[in-house]
Amino acid sequence: MRMLSKKVGGAMKAVSEACKHMIDGQLEPRAVLSESVLGAMANVPRESFVPEGWAHSAYLDEAMPVSHHRSMLPPAVAGHLLEAARLKPGEKVLLVGSVCGYMAALLHAMGMRVEVLEEHAEFASATRKNLQQFGYTGIEVHSGAMDRGWPQHAPYHCILTNGAVDALPANWRTQLDPISGRIVFLKGNYSRPGSNTLLCELMTARADGTLRAYGEQHYAPALMQQPPQEYFTL
Repeated sequence: MRMLSKKVGGAMKAVSEACKHMIDGQLEPRAVLSESVLGAMANVPRESFVPEGWAHSAYLDEAMPVSHHRSMLPPAVAGHLLEAARLKPGEKVLLVGSVCGYMAALLHAMGMRVEVLEEHAEFASATRKNLQQFGYTGIEVHSGAMDRGWPQHAPYHCILTNGAVDALPANWRTQLDPISGRIVFLKGNYSRPGSNTLLCELMTARADGTLRAYGEQHYAPALMQQPPQEYFTL
């Protein structure tokens, strides 16, 4: 794979060997092949968004525990989500769940208009700090209950979940663009014993009610600890 670089904070950052291994050894073998997704994941420094002291593990093929029972998605799972979204530059995306800002940075690198919704003040603050520090401007980070969505800036072309959910809140569907709107999510089925990780199926729900299952299963951390009070049936 050829070397890629990105101007971050005024300096050119070469793609690290670990990042190259992530792409060559994790993403491409698992059919994450979108040029825009691979380009973003090559150029956004994942190690800059992991918890302090964990940079050496940033590109491992596993979820990265953070706090509040939440984790960063494994790289390949993040790649599959972004690829399934079929995003076009300039589309407005609501990312539900920020953790530390990595997924928001990837969406920004792909040319999206990004809004982030996070219910934990700690994560929202860390996301704002990381995005600003590494030069990802124009991303709005909102604090609020994730199952309510963010109607103030709706409609969205895409709502993307940064973790697994067992049901889709009804509020999300009403905030989609009526023509092209879709929710790209990981539908959780059951947990690994003693963990907060769910066995998930990658799915897309559109504003018109149609549902697509991709037949791919992943392990991913749960996004919300409680199911929404109102949801639409899958």
